[in-house]
Amino acid sequence: MSQRRADEAAIWVLINDAWKNMSLAQRRLWETISITPEKWTYKPHSNPVPEAWVVAIIGTSHIWYDDYYDEMYDGFYVSEHCRYGETIAQMNGGGGLETAVQILLEKIVI
Repeated sequence: MSQRRADEAAIWVLINDAWKNMSLAQRRLWETISITPEKWTYKPHSNPVPEAWVVAIIGTSHIWYDDYYDEMYDGFYVSEHCRYGETIAQMNGGGGLETAVQILLEKIVI
């Protein structure tokens, strides 16, 4: 397993690149839920570095970036949290940011 680490600048590059691929609905949701990227504790602590970059929050759902494993696991994921500042290892997503935003969009659109 590789242990690559994205810094905040790298996260912003991914966010800005994803913006170009988002639909209008995805962009509107993104503008509402996005936050300045911040590190949260990653649960469980089986990762070599128990942190993840969280980039958006809505209710108890959030979008976070995983860059701790091999390239096949790189990507943005949607997870639930019980406590602000902690993300759990739910693998819903795993693609580009626009995919994660779409997952949340589909959860809230009736």
